[in-house]
Amino acid sequence: MTKRNAHPAPERAAACGRRRVARQVTIRALTALLIACASTGCSPTADPSSAIAERAAPSDLARRPRSIEQFRFITKGTTMVQVIQSLGEPDQDAGSGIHIYVYRLSDGSEIWIGTPDASEIWYVRHGAETLYEKDRPAT
Repeated sequence: MTKRNAHPAPERAAACGRRRVARQVTIRALTALLIACASTGCSPTADPSSAIAERAAPSDLARRPRSIEQFRFITKGTTMVQVIQSLGEPDQDAGSGIHIYVYRLSDGSEIWIGTPDASEIWYVRHGAETLYEKDRPAT
């Protein structure tokens, strides 16, 4: 009988103790991470377009009168960040499923801008008129 096999219990106890400590460290680290996320409001399903206003132009743009002509610059490749930098924040986000940003014009009408994630614009509408639609030339 070798010395190694003579006392296997202390070796198993030491290995078991190391595993227990490793589990405790992992649990504490995950707990700390969850607490940090909960206290800062981070979320894996955060909406990327929710930070648009933080990257946009100053809020004084929203107070300026708007006309339909100001929205004609929107073409393929224009992002919502660029629209907000030019025209200010939208008056409303009316979408469900996609974002439909609503801008009220000085004449009381509305411009609707549809976008799935603010990186591309699917359409720009003013009542029945479509100013821009993805993969369709403007009229």
